[in-house]
Amino acid sequence: DHPNNNKHWFNIDPQNLIDEGNHYIGLMMEIVATRDIKEGEEIFLDYGDEWQQAWDKHVEEWNKTKPSTWPVRALDLNQHHRDSKHRPIRSRDEEPYPDNVMIKCFLMVKKPEEGEPFKDEQGRKIRIWSESESGKSNIVSDNLFDCEVLSSEETLAGTFYDVAWSNGKDTTVVKNVPHKAIVFLDKPETGDQHLRHSFRHYIGIPDDVFPQGPWRNAAAEEEE
Repeated sequence: DHPNNNKHWFNIDPQNLIDEGNHYIGLMMEIVATRDIKEGEEIFLDYGDEWQQAWDKHVEEWNKTKPSTWPVRALDLNQHHRDSKHRPIRSRDEEPYPDNVMIKCFLMVKKPEEGEPFKDEQGRKIRIWSESESGKSNIVSDNLFDCEVLSSEETLAGTFYDVAWSNGKDTTVVKNVPHKAIVFLDKPETGDQHLRHSFRHYIGIPDDVFPQGPWRNAAAEEEE
């Protein structure tokens, strides 16, 4: 049993559940296998008959009206660019990226070494891409910013890029950005889940899954 699963709550008066000491998670739904599970075996959950019927109806209707082509998503571009270089902005005039995606960079930077230029010919600040001093990965959402690829360079260690990073007022050129630090994201509200006819339906939970107790049907008893 999980230490935070306070099963004694099943048998206490409903009014006691709102006491100050009970304001936090105290009950958990336990999922129990109905048979032995082999190592590496896929686990299935039954969403209920209503969910399945709604899904079957959705698939039937979808197959009647589905489009012949599907828009390119960020996932598609990320998979393509796992082994392909990102194109600099100047080369995308003839073949731009789809309007529904945006380029982002994971950026943690430091100043150039002494003797190296701090600004480029256009007066933009220059910074150098840097790994975290703590040793932790800086490929985290807090370090994700809008960027544009300016150029790329092939080295024995892989492909590295110069990117333009803008805060809305000033633009900084970040050098030596590794390939892994550049990703595509779907623009807000353009993903498949935002399609007008996306499938949505609640997951059914049988009544007998819920524990019995003096508070389970309290609302129904009050109505009576």
